[in-house]
Amino acid sequence: MGFFDTFLKKEEEAPNQVKVLIEKLGIDNTALQFANVLNEKIGSEEIAIQFILEELDAASKGNAQAINFVSHSGFDEEDYASAMQHSFEEVDGVEGPQQFLHGITMALYPDQNMMIQLRIKIIDRIMQIWEIGRYKKILKDSVKTTILKETQISLNDISLIIENNPNDIERIVGGGRNGNLNCQIFLSQVSIMSNSSDAEYWTRLAAKRDDADSQANLAKIIYDNISELKSQYRRNNDIDIDLMPGIKAKLEESLYWYKQAYKNGNISAKESVENIEGIIEWANRNINDNNTPSAIAYKLGCDYYTGYGVEKDYEKAISYLIEAANYGNVEAYYNLGVIYCSGEGIEPDIERAKKYYEKACELGDSEACCNLALLFYDDENVSGEDLKKAKIFFKKAIDLGNEEAVDYYKDLEQEGH
Repeated sequence: MGFFDTFLKKEEEAPNQVKVLIEKLGIDNTALQFANVLNEKIGSEEIAIQFILEELDAASKGNAQAINFVSHSGFDEEDYASAMQHSFEEVDGVEGPQQFLHGITMALYPDQNMMIQLRIKIIDRIMQIWEIGRYKKILKDSVKTTILKETQISLNDISLIIENNPNDIERIVGGGRNGNLNCQIFLSQVSIMSNSSDAEYWTRLAAKRDDADSQANLAKIIYDNISELKSQYRRNNDIDIDLMPGIKAKLEESLYWYKQAYKNGNISAKESVENIEGIIEWANRNINDNNTPSAIAYKLGCDYYTGYGVEKDYEKAISYLIEAANYGNVEAYYNLGVIYCSGEGIEPDIERAKKYYEKACELGDSEACCNLALLFYDDENVSGEDLKKAKIFFKKAIDLGNEEAVDYYKDLEQEGH
């Protein structure tokens, strides 16, 4: 039994399952998977059109994100206005696509922003499958008969090809190379999910055709590739500042595609636009400052750790923070201490936490000194030597202005340590 079969049979477990799928695949790939399942409930173009019009009718009365989607749908207001009043059983009946979509999105309640994003992306995919709205083909009759078969492949055709003859991928590849947007989107999604080296190629082709989700995916690919440039930095005090323009160029290209994605209806790209604009502002302000690589590595580390503007990736986060720490970034040392102490996203390692806290303490971070002292002070196997070290670091924390350390230091003094 697959995930989607389980979803249909065990509604009480659905909320966790949908969220887990989004965390695992990302919201774009999850929408693509659900759209394929939902499409099985749509038996004709008539049902598909009525379903889409009802969704647009409802979305037109929603928030800014939903209204923005409607405005880019390719339908006029007169097409979808009052569509919900003209529904029929095949659309909103118990076994219809409307109820299925409602069940999926309600699984994400009360996260309304995520509910709306997923619903919009699923609807958009259904429009692509049936080539309606902004995906409607505009071909002159005299040209239709001369177009290569590969360029006429719809997303529905792709689903049938994969289901009935998965080895016939060359037909889809041919369609992508001959300019079929549906094939390019499909190949992009598959390449991204499999971490294929072709991901950027197919995603870029679809992005150039103004597919908003592909533009956001391309921006993320470019952003993630910054790590390749980062690895070129020499890990010592002789920082190669000449590589900074290369990183800036990547950031600016990523920013461009996120802006295009937002312009074309991908609302979630807005946060990434703001995030990268902030990084570029840093770089522009400090381009001649040897601390710039440290600042960028630290910012990227924090973003990947918290999921700000990018998907959470603890491994990348720690890699960037270590890079920043190698440049002498005190905040990076401190946060690495926190991470290894708390064990969030990584196996706890108190000895390593002590090492990073001590480096931050040496660089003048009072909280790092206090936290380090507490690791010695609160150790369940605390020894006299540990308490001596705790007292030393509490004193240093106090000298650096940390008030929390004062009471601990007084206690150790009274105890004769």
